[in-house]
Amino acid sequence: MRFARVTLAWLAIGAILIAAVFALMRTPLVAEPIARRSEAAAIALPRARRAATENQLQIAFAAGGVGALWGTTGGALVSLKPNGPTLAIDPGEGFVAALDGVAHWDDVVMVLLSSADLAHAGGLSGLRRASWLSGRKTPLPVLGPVGAQGLAVGIDLAAQSDDAALMVDFGADGLDFSVATLAARDLELADGAPRRVFDEGGLRVTALAIATAASGPVFAYRIEAGERCVLWAGDAERTEALARALRGCLLLAVEAHDPERLARVHAAADAAGERRSARAIGAAKRGLTLAQAGQIAGAAGTALVVLTGLQPAPPNDIAARAVEAATRRAGASQALALRRPLRATIDLANGEVSVRQIR
Repeated sequence: MRFARVTLAWLAIGAILIAAVFALMRTPLVAEPIARRSEAAAIALPRARRAATENQLQIAFAAGGVGALWGTTGGALVSLKPNGPTLAIDPGEGFVAALDGVAHWDDVVMVLLSSADLAHAGGLSGLRRASWLSGRKTPLPVLGPVGAQGLAVGIDLAAQSDDAALMVDFGADGLDFSVATLAARDLELADGAPRRVFDEGGLRVTALAIATAASGPVFAYRIEAGERCVLWAGDAERTEALARALRGCLLLAVEAHDPERLARVHAAADAAGERRSARAIGAAKRGLTLAQAGQIAGAAGTALVVLTGLQPAPPNDIAARAVEAATRRAGASQALALRRPLRATIDLANGEVSVRQIR
């Protein structure tokens, strides 16, 4: 009996002590510091994560398909890290498959086309769908030279049957089909003057007319963040406009051709009676050569040249080594043939450029 009374006494004392602790924690003197420490702990981890990716311009390149003459442009995602916008440029065939997992597709706020043809927009249909199914809430803006709007309209029309099938699967409440479309417009540059086409979240993009292809005008896009810039040149020609646009840029993404190898391929095609495309013939006449790409990049002090398209499509990295040799002679440092998806990262603080393979 005495043991039971002692046990009950100790239990009562324990209950009183626990109640006192809870009462003390509810007072402002103790509760406020605990709340502040909890808030500080919750904020510290996200800040640490942001610091790891702060002040970076990232370009994720999708390797294009390889044909007998010309490897189709793969395109790229350009993102300002950690919280800046994401742009898609020249989404070629296989664009979404190549870069799936690299970015959230609904983060893409605009698509830029350097040429209004399917060689540079073959993956636009896939991007249209991927960004919409990922949660895009508005029609996807598309901007490019004259012809970009008509191209986008055709892609929307071609996708209508697939949209209808999805509507059956998901129902009216499952997806907002009013935003599945592309909101494209043609951009005409008066007298070839550059025009700022994007300026949000610290990312600035200027469009420049640098060439004229069989399909129409060809644009380059000068992409700037802070004091750093890269130039996406597409189907370039060796012009003073291209050289001016590249000044001060750390990276040049451009298509080029090897005239000697191209001449041999064309001679073989003529001997076999094969029909050559206007695109291939045009590039042979006026397109940028590998040596010219290196010379222009070297004169501008560009650190890295990424060959987004090559004619003829090389069986290995011979073309990249040729550009690398030319750029080094002219003062640049490195060139890469885009044979697989790559991510280039520019540290905006010190201008350091690093490249690594995606997957």
